[in-house]
Amino acid sequence: RRMAIAPCCYNRTRHELYQALSSEGKASGLKLSRDELGLPLSETVTAGARVRRQRDISMARRLGFDLLQRRLRGIDDYLPTPSLPTSWLDASYADYCNHLAKLKHLPAPGQQDWAALEAAGWKRLAEVRNLELVRDLFRRPLEMWLVL
Repeated sequence: RRMAIAPCCYNRTRHELYQALSSEGKASGLKLSRDELGLPLSETVTAGARVRRQRDISMARRLGFDLLQRRLRGIDDYLPTPSLPTSWLDASYADYCNHLAKLKHLPAPGQQDWAALEAAGWKRLAEVRNLELVRDLFRRPLEMWLVL
């Protein structure tokens, strides 16, 4: 018989910070937030190429829209957007942003340089991916610490 131990649900704790239960974990003094505990779960290695591409398009569009909504609201703050059906990815970028602005009750975007805005979203996605590379360096060590 074999038993697999996987750090899968530690981020669902009701406590603000997670303190390890093992003596080794306690000795480390490391206390992690729920967000930090979710790090081992953040990788999507099982998704196929089509799903990964859709996720990239969706993220790039959202990141471009984030720049637009900051301009429209005059507030330099992130505005959460709901999960959207993949059919939204078939729309032009202008239609996508107009629909999302309406959904979030923002002023109509009017004339915009949609190509530049979409390109800015892709640029921001590349920056996010670079930050993820650094974050990913800590994924496996954190998994090992959690199963102590």
